[in-house]
Amino acid sequence: MQRLSRDAIVASTLALIDEHGVDAVSMRAVAARLHCEAMSLYRHVSDKAHLLELVGQRIAQEIRVPNPDQGPWADALCELLRELRRVALEHPAAFQLISRGPISATSRLAMAKVVASWKPP
Repeated sequence: MQRLSRDAIVASTLALIDEHGVDAVSMRAVAARLHCEAMSLYRHVSDKAHLLELVGQRIAQEIRVPNPDQGPWADALCELLRELRRVALEHPAAFQLISRGPISATSRLAMAKVVASWKPP
């Protein structure tokens, strides 16, 4: 039996969403996947909203942000859009969750560098 952790809970929730959609998420459903009691989850996440926010952050971490210093800004922007599409296709039901919580400071800074590197023609 795997040890219960925040990472395991988030991974299990993302798998549940990928299989059945966001509406299928409940603390009981996640706990059943992890073979534990729903109350055990509350040691790691405060509630369902917090759990969905963590899933959104996990998905956002899967987006590889290009380095804008390695070519024209338009190429970096196109690559960023391709990455967004790739992750959206990988997690179609869960992709909406990236808007529910903060994007990591590193991702936000990298995306800002892509946009800031734009120089008008």
